[in-house]
Amino acid sequence: MELEGGWWPERHLQLPTWFSVPAGTSTSSFELKSFFFLSRTSHRQQNDHFLPVMAHHSILPNTRAIILPSALPTPSHGPGGTFTIACSTRLPASPTTCLSVVLNAPEYSKWNPFCRTCIIDSDPIPNPNPSDAPTGPGYLTLGTAFTFGVHMDLKDTSSPRATPLVVSVLERIKDRDERKGWRVAWKMRPTLGIPAWMLKAERVLEFVESEVEGETDYVCWETFYGVLGGVTRVVVGGKLPAAYEGWNEGLRGALGS
Repeated sequence: MELEGGWWPERHLQLPTWFSVPAGTSTSSFELKSFFFLSRTSHRQQNDHFLPVMAHHSILPNTRAIILPSALPTPSHGPGGTFTIACSTRLPASPTTCLSVVLNAPEYSKWNPFCRTCIIDSDPIPNPNPSDAPTGPGYLTLGTAFTFGVHMDLKDTSSPRATPLVVSVLERIKDRDERKGWRVAWKMRPTLGIPAWMLKAERVLEFVESEVEGETDYVCWETFYGVLGGVTRVVVGGKLPAAYEGWNEGLRGALGS
């Protein structure tokens, strides 16, 4: 069966024209493979808005981090990834407040057991963020180059692994029900040791107004690409879900939950 745009009647989910379900796949079996799906037939350069598509079912909004059965596209790199990790949860604050915590680089050590430091390497001038985006001293902006100090094992007390990144997306979004929110994404910066053809990745975080006033539906996914994508899954794929859950728990704590 092909679904190309229109409505998915089982979940009353309006699918954009670039979304399609693989031929021969029933909606029920397709849905059970993951809690949301995205597919792109064009890239951001064509200015088609990269809207969130979430297939809500009974386990949302608290879906623990999982490796998806097939890789999702990302705004910068599109389709063709090796694997994707994804998660979702309900957060006890507005989308703007949630985004503010994630953008506030100096505060990462206070709440994030996965990425315990966030060091800004360079900032674009002038600030290219939307005018209503949260900002302050040390905040990430669109185009900010920064380095995460990553601890894949949340109990690890050794030196972190430095991961160089750049903010690739920071924009307002809304879903078909006109619920508003924010999308931020960052992608790996290539290095001499790990060029982009060898390994690249992009993580997307979406914060959208919940039907409960003052709360946010949070969805996050990260897709890995390149010839070392499969090796990365073997080496760290087993640790990523727990690391992502540590991020989520820390974020809820930072928001006062």
